Amino acid sequence: MSLWWYGLDLVVDDTLRTTKVSWDAWGLHCINCQGNTTGRHCERCKDGFYQQVAGLGCSACGCDPVGAINSTCDSRGRCYCKEAVSGEKCTRCSDGPIGPNGCRQRRQLRGDSGSSALPCFCFGHSSRCSAQSGYSIHPISSTFTDGPDGWKATVDNDMGPNDALFRWSPRHQDLEVISTNSLPVYLNAPAPYLGNQLLSYGQNFSFSLRLDHSVRQPSQSDVVLEGSGLRVAASLGALRSAAPCRQKVNYSFRLDEQPSSGWRPQLSTFQFQMLLQNLTTLKIRATFGQGRGYVDNVQMVSAQRGEGRVAHWVWTCRCPLGYEGDLCNSCSAGFKRTNPAEGAFSSCEPCGCRGGSCDPHTGDCYAADETPGEQTCPRGFYRNRWDPDTCLKCPCPDGVSCTVKDGSVQPHCDQCPPGSTGPRCDVCQEGFYGDPVGAVSGVQRACRPCECNGHISISAPGSCDGRTGECLKCVNNTRGRSCQACLPDFYHSRASDACRSCDCDLQGSQSTQCDDLGRCRCKPGFQGNKCQTSNCPACFSSIKMKMKEYATKLEEILFLDGGGDQQSRAEMEAGLRNIKHLLDSLQHDTEELT
Repeated sequence: MSLWWYGLDLVVDDTLRTTKVSWDAWGLHCINCQGNTTGRHCERCKDGFYQQVAGLGCSACGCDPVGAINSTCDSRGRCYCKEAVSGEKCTRCSDGPIGPNGCRQRRQLRGDSGSSALPCFCFGHSSRCSAQSGYSIHPISSTFTDGPDGWKATVDNDMGPNDALFRWSPRHQDLEVISTNSLPVYLNAPAPYLGNQLLSYGQNFSFSLRLDHSVRQPSQSDVVLEGSGLRVAASLGALRSAAPCRQKVNYSFRLDEQPSSGWRPQLSTFQFQMLLQNLTTLKIRATFGQGRGYVDNVQMVSAQRGEGRVAHWVWTCRCPLGYEGDLCNSCSAGFKRTNPAEGAFSSCEPCGCRGGSCDPHTGDCYAADETPGEQTCPRGFYRNRWDPDTCLKCPCPDGVSCTVKDGSVQPHCDQCPPGSTGPRCDVCQEGFYGDPVGAVSGVQRACRPCECNGHISISAPGSCDGRTGECLKCVNNTRGRSCQACLPDFYHSRASDACRSCDCDLQGSQSTQCDDLGRCRCKPGFQGNKCQTSNCPACFSSIKMKMKEYATKLEEILFLDGGGDQQSRAEMEAGLRNIKHLLDSLQHDTEELT
């Protein structure tokens, strides 16, 4: 029916009758909605009710108060059940009566081995999930082939990183950590191991450790995880036994809350997943008392979108009314955050706006819905050309506005955040890496500058991997994942310095490689940073110069000779080689005299 009020029409469905109409600052609205409806226009069902047929009243959901998460249901009257509870009204358990937390604990997803199982994480909004396809196994690893891979050393007792001594060994390809006192030194993981690591839940974190000697026993905090205001730690072994020394030992820790995984204090499933969802610290104790420790082969098993060996443990949640996203991490259209400061952990509630839709973060009603004729949407949303009374979320990073240009049906982001580009700000600029709209990992990660120690050309295409941040086109004679190491025969004192040529003297040095200070390894009888100075008496200088002259002449003869038959040339070359051998012996005897 249509009600007329001082020249304005208010449309109310004939079957959803109201007994009173009122006017407020927002316009006309209904009072005393009938048929179990609610809203300014009696346009939706009350909580615990659903509409079976359009135009008719709302029927009760009838959800079991013990088996259902709440009293709401979907448009077909199906309730949202607690874990493992089944039935449209959440009335059945397959293995016994319904308990306060649902049926007996059941695991929904199989791990990679098929023997373990994983409960799902849905930011506390659902306990129902199913396997997510399209993900493959992707280990995050540090083998230290080309450098320290961004790991840093810190001394316990809140001392700064400069108080810890550690270095990368190019020979052994590991990290050597040095403790000059009894305080333990920890290695702190770089950015690839931190942030949202939910895809590593239930998988293994492993590394190898070798100690030159052990005078202290393992502690309760040998491996530490911190995040979301939570902290857990694990020991490398029995607390009453000394840590093994002079042998490489492999350690592995499962990233879950099970007692057998060894993390203390004991967390709930939800708490451990919440910790991994915002992992801020991962550190390994590398020394036990005064001495040295050597860490190698660090790995955290994870997953990523794409082809490869299937990651069976990745899940997608079945979200209740008002939530959407793989992890129920967003509010549906027409809902807003109850407490925006809690982010994805906050519950969602109806907007309460005249048009039924609002900004999901602030709860602000869309101006066009509240004031007819006004054509603006809140920042981060754009007008739906097919339904001008509604606003749609921009396909851009959160909070970025967009515009539908003339002649186009697709919105374009107006101003991308620093480091991102593209019509949807979904690609990182050259020299940046991340996942700005969550297209790869399912979780938005803002584009950040690639950490290449200043040794890439930002304008050069493909200078670093836009997803992982690995440096691909190192300059200044550097190499490695972060351009932190020098090419052979080059050196630098700090990773941020350009690498310079060793320039070792070919006659006086044992090799062309030098140390981090540019010092070459000299042969006996030579000295200087480049081994350019001889210790031989002055009387031998003329002999050595003559020997070099002879050696040069011999090389020229061998190179220029092109005449004579094959046999004569072979005989001449054999004779010249004998002469060269005699000269080399003379040089060796001369050096022995020094």
